[in-house]
Amino acid sequence: MNSLFAMVNLPKCISLFVRFDDLYSRNSKNSAKDESAAILGAQFKIGKYVKIAPNFRVAMPKANEIENIYAAYLNCQFEL
Repeated sequence: MNSLFAMVNLPKCISLFVRFDDLYSRNSKNSAKDESAAILGAQFKIGKYVKIAPNFRVAMPKANEIENIYAAYLNCQFEL
């Protein structure tokens, strides 16, 4: 597996992030599960103890007969 991650902090408690993973098998038995995946999103600190991070994800299987999978998520963090 190879992975890249980057995050940029912007003013007003906002951060942008991106991640790319290249997932591959060590043997040919599992090569049908090989894929690349990417995540792009933003994190907003909306209070002293609350962060939200809307993000968009895509999984790109390396097998030709399988289509890409797209998803949108909203991650929330509440600290005590």
